[in-house]
Formats: sequence, C-alpha cells, structure tokens
Amino acid sequence: MKIDICIVDDSKSDLGLIQNTVKQILGECIGKLKIFDNPNNPEILESSFDVYLLDIDMPYRNGFQIAEELNLKSPISKIVFVSMREDLVFDSLRYNSIYFVRKSCLNNDIQFALKKIVEYFGRIKKEYIYNKGNIIVKIPYYKICYIEVNHNTLTIQTSDQIYHERKSIRSMLNELNDDDFFQPHNSFIVNLLHVTAYRNEFLYLDNQDRIPVASRLRKRTETVYKQYLLRKA
Repeated sequence: MKIDICIVDDSKSDLGLIQNTVKQILGECIGKLKIFDNPNNPEILESSFDVYLLDIDMPYRNGFQIAEELNLKSPISKIVFVSMREDLVFDSLRYNSIYFVRKSCLNNDIQFALKKIVEYFGRIKKEYIYNKGNIIVKIPYYKICYIEVNHNTLTIQTSDQIYHERKSIRSMLNELNDDDFFQPHNSFIVNLLHVTAYRNEFLYLDNQDRIPVASRLRKRTETVYKQYLLRKA
C-alpha cells in the first residue's frame, strides 16, 4: 500500500521538519510526497493526494480555507492540521480532519495521526478483482459507490465507471467482506464511505444517487450508519 501525501506550511524550517518526520515514520508506505511553502500554489488543489498535512496560520490562504476546498473536491482524502494554534483544535473538526498535530508535540502527535491514516487507507485501499473473460480490473474499494442486482446480474457503480457481472448479491457481499459495505435492501449493497445522509427511507450518496432502504431494515440501517460514523470519527 502506498499513500500519497501533500504538506503545506509557509515556514520552510517547519516544512522540512514535518517532511523528515513523515519519512521516518511511514518509510516505504509513502507513494507521492510533495511539499509546498506557498499555500496559493494551484498544484495543491489540482493534484490528487490521499493525505494533506496543513498548517493553519498562513498568508493569502489559511489551512482552513484549503481544507474547505478539499472537502468539496476530494471528500475521501484525509486532512491533518499541523499548527502552533492549539486554540483552534475544535474549529478544525469542521473540516473532516482526522487529527490535529501540535507543533509543540510534533513527534508524539504525528505518530498517532499517521497510525490512524495507515489504518484508514489499509482498509479503503483494498481492491475487488473484476474478472470477465479476458478483462481483469482491480477496483479499489473506495471507488465503489454501490452495487445493484437484477436477476443475478450485478451492476457495480464506481465513482468513474460501471461494471456488470453475473453473481449473486449474497456472494458479492461475502467476497467484499468489509464493514464499510452494507446491504440495506435485497437489491443493493452500499459503500458507507459514500453515504452523506440517511433520511426519508433513503441513503443519499456523494454522487447524487440515492439507495432505497427496505422497511424491515430501517432500524438496522440507522444503527449501522451511526456505528460507521463513530468508527470514522
């Protein structure tokens, strides 16, 4: 598993220290690693990274502003704030951050933050092997939005592609074998990672689709979704 990381800090000395600490802790788990001392650099948002380590107090554009844009552009990416501004810990929770690293306790805090990141991406970077004839495709779990069955033909809806496969929905759920996948209806498996809300008998997804919830499974769906949100926090 490789994790792509972006570090943004207007202090070059802090930037170097954070970069070296990340390299020491993650080692071979690092895929792409980019550092920016200019928070206005367009590459920060134009490129795609798994993890963003953001300072908060920066000129032109602060870490919260960058995080707000990232939440819209790449909700699956994880944000870690690295700052001296310990008074902003609670404010940082608004931006889907996985942890707040205090620069005064950099080594201890960042170790814990990176441990959470490795656990998270170890789970979502698992892959489903789609095999149809001569076509073999590795589909990352995190790209799967939902799966729908119609007469034993599965439609796998991902964030950028649709696949069809002959298989029962039960065998598919067993094959995925992951707590983030849940069956709220006889005809659907949903990836909770993509669920933004549960209301009015539907699960709403970040791709604007909605998945029906069977009446007998409404209470169970509510419980499972709440457990997912607590696990994700």
